[in-house]
Amino acid sequence: LPMVFFDTNKSLITKEQKDEMRETVVKFIKENPTVKLRINGHTDDIGNDRFNVTLSAKRAEAVYKFLLEEGVPKENLEVNSFGRAIPLYPPGYQGLDPEFARSRNRRVVFDVVGGDKKFIIKDNAEKAQ
Repeated sequence: LPMVFFDTNKSLITKEQKDEMRETVVKFIKENPTVKLRINGHTDDIGNDRFNVTLSAKRAEAVYKFLLEEGVPKENLEVNSFGRAIPLYPPGYQGLDPEFARSRNRRVVFDVVGGDKKFIIKDNAEKAQ
């Protein structure tokens, strides 16, 4: 399942990301109707904690609303927001360019949290570079 990446201080989902979610997430849930997904919103380390928790919630909510519009039942979805608390790449991570690291931290990630089958989930972080 793909990660959904965002611009700084934004919660807008691009047309390309919507197309990708239709081809992956929506299709995955329709093919596996017992699956439950958790939508996890995250931010980078710019701004204060209160702002980032609110922004991460807006990102997760934007993805949630999109999936509902695509016919995914709300019973299959949970929404969480973490602000900047769980970065993919913490500041200074292995010498990565700080802006690149921040761009990967501004994301929504999907977790499979229920269902009657096991699945292999992988991200597309290398594709997004």
